[in-house]
Amino acid sequence: MTSDDVSNTLVLCSSNCSLLNGVVMDEDDRWIVEHFSELVTKYAGKYIAVVNQALVAVGESGTEVEAKAREIEPHKTPSM
Repeated sequence: MTSDDVSNTLVLCSSNCSLLNGVVMDEDDRWIVEHFSELVTKYAGKYIAVVNQALVAVGESGTEVEAKAREIEPHKTPSM
């Protein structure tokens, strides 16, 4: 990724997102980063989903967890 690519990403990024190592992150992604140690300690080996900065689902498969999260907030893609 060149500096021009990063600049373009920043222009396209809304005020509710940021970049970490060139990856666009929304508020739920940032919540996961901020709580990463706690999540790994409590949910090691599990899939998790975060919606609206809250842990909304934990399970054995990504499909299961995404389905649970979409039941809670059908119009938002959960961060997993």
